[in-house]
Amino acid sequence: MAEIITKVKGLHGLTLIRNPDSKGDFHFIEDIYQGEASINNPRAVNVPNVGDMVLDRSAGYMRWLEVIYVDEITLIATMTEADSKISNNTIDRNHALQTTGISHIQETFRLYLDTSVVPHVYAIDSRLYIYDNETTKYKIFLGRDTSKATGKVISMDFNANGELVSEDIPLEKVAFAATDKVDTNLAVKAPRRGYTSTAMDNGTLVTLVAYSDSGVATSYNNLLVHNTALDRTIEASQKYVTTISIESPFLDKTENNTLVFPMNTPRDALAIMGVVHYSDGTSKRLPIDGTRMRLEGLYDYVPFKKDQNINLVLIYNLPDGEMSLNSSTGSNRFIAVKYFGRTLQVDGSYSVNIFPIPSYVSDSYGWKMRYMLYTLDRDIAYDVTNLVTTSANSKTFEPLNYTDDQSITVSLDLSKVSPTLKKFIHLQTYSINLIASPGANQKTVWRITYEQGQKPTYGDNVLCKGTQDKAKGTWRLDISCGCESEKEWLEKVYYPIKPLINAYTETRAPKPTHFTLDINGTTVTYPLQSWNKVLHSRVGATDGFGVMLMWTRVEGNKQYQLGASPMSFVNLSEGGVSSHASTTVVDTSANTSTVIDIEAEVARIVARGASQAVVEKYRALLKIIKANGLLKYKDINDLYQRIRTTDITPAQIANDVILLEEAVNLVSIEGFNRQNISGVAPASMEENTTRNNPAATGTNTPASGTNTPAEGRN
Repeated sequence: MAEIITKVKGLHGLTLIRNPDSKGDFHFIEDIYQGEASINNPRAVNVPNVGDMVLDRSAGYMRWLEVIYVDEITLIATMTEADSKISNNTIDRNHALQTTGISHIQETFRLYLDTSVVPHVYAIDSRLYIYDNETTKYKIFLGRDTSKATGKVISMDFNANGELVSEDIPLEKVAFAATDKVDTNLAVKAPRRGYTSTAMDNGTLVTLVAYSDSGVATSYNNLLVHNTALDRTIEASQKYVTTISIESPFLDKTENNTLVFPMNTPRDALAIMGVVHYSDGTSKRLPIDGTRMRLEGLYDYVPFKKDQNINLVLIYNLPDGEMSLNSSTGSNRFIAVKYFGRTLQVDGSYSVNIFPIPSYVSDSYGWKMRYMLYTLDRDIAYDVTNLVTTSANSKTFEPLNYTDDQSITVSLDLSKVSPTLKKFIHLQTYSINLIASPGANQKTVWRITYEQGQKPTYGDNVLCKGTQDKAKGTWRLDISCGCESEKEWLEKVYYPIKPLINAYTETRAPKPTHFTLDINGTTVTYPLQSWNKVLHSRVGATDGFGVMLMWTRVEGNKQYQLGASPMSFVNLSEGGVSSHASTTVVDTSANTSTVIDIEAEVARIVARGASQAVVEKYRALLKIIKANGLLKYKDINDLYQRIRTTDITPAQIANDVILLEEAVNLVSIEGFNRQNISGVAPASMEENTTRNNPAATGTNTPASGTNTPAEGRN
């Protein structure tokens, strides 16, 4: 017994009935629910199953249909004609040239089709007449299927303005000579010429069905298509949408309906545009942004596995006043074209991400943008500000627009970034909302959305707070952003920028171990644990300047570049820094020897497996420490002793060298300021070391001229 699906009603408002467990049932076509076709049929409440048989007698003969698919959302069945041996009144294709209906000459009628114009125009064989005074119109069906449910009507009628008005074509009375000027022809009519969007080969069988005004079928006639050239009766003054397509460098060279996506490519970086093609040969390009045109299936797709395949559907919603010959019917008119997607494994360098860095210029100019490029190889970061351009279909950045959320699409030719990369145009979209001009009391000056639908956005209270010590010519910086823990800080300033991930092996971006603070080109690297410490810098900036945190992860001898976070600089010289920060450098005033055997100390970390970059950094720091007697400072001396005497791993050595660099940068030697007219510390300690100590050239020769390794272990 059929089970009533009480919560599902058809378009006619009646509850639908279905027995999902039955197989091979028999139905009448008038009992089957067929969506809009069933609105005026109270019997149409049954939903068949795949494999069920349906008898259709609507065309005047028995026709068997087999259910091949049932849409589980609309519950509308798709049926195809079964291989039935039951005879009917139509003509079998194999005998179309040998037999016709009664009272006609022995040859099938023709439909003369002209496909050189759009819409295509056709004319019915002039020998075909309709003998009935109530018959007023006709339709042309493709093939022999003339049922309301599955028959395909190909006839179209347009008015003088070129507007599609109906699929019914009027019949015209056949003219007879009238001696008394009275119309004596009441019943002899001929089909008027019509239009179609369907191109057909010679010999294609179609069926002409004539109807009365009340919609009753009065005549069935088979015709064979014959392609020819005819003059059109009205001018095609309006162009029509013929089809739509995708324009993208990711289209397969041999299969133009297949998009090949590189593995791990961010969805927003896919360079895909839609193209609308018109009957007059023109076309227009549109962004596939979900408004006028969308690509169904793309937003649920993550290209993380080689040879991963998906189905895609390109959909174009027709605006008012635009017409197409292949659009859907109803109030929401659209055209749909099927595409496929496939994932391809490529060089990780082609999986890239651009990070925008806003920076304030002035009240009259507003803001400017800086751009950093990172790759999935994570081996290097590039400043690509001078190479990035705004995409042709994107709005340009408005530096003084404090009202709108600006969606910006930038374009970058990767071959201009590095000669090792092939020519590849990378497109990426981000949104930025400028909130206000910077100031001491302005906690949020902009918000950035890195991915569509991202919540929360990035930028609330993301500030680099600076306090200037004018006596020493240095700045104290606080980048803690009001956070209470390292985890909270990363969730605020690192993860929201959406660093690249390898979706095949990672569920989230790797956690950084270090960050490099970049202020106007001056960079200092810190371990992650310094996030809430007071950071000392030789340089500061003006309010709103775009400070950048460049994230890295150190694993053994390898260093991975992860991404770049923007921060807005704010000068708090009058009010001090946040209480979240804490000072770490202490001057012990110890009478510590400054004799260091630099090469001997370097040899120690080389023997433990330190990388070449770490070795060179350590050597440079030792030169500064030795030349300026910095071992008297406790933090510097502790780190120096730990590096030289403790058996630690290469990764720990790299971390301690970074900490040592931080400690050295924190020191401000009074002699520097006394000899510097500007009162500001020089750009580097090496600069002052060379100027004040001409003999300090970085050699290993102590003042006495002898090389004493024992003293170097101080």
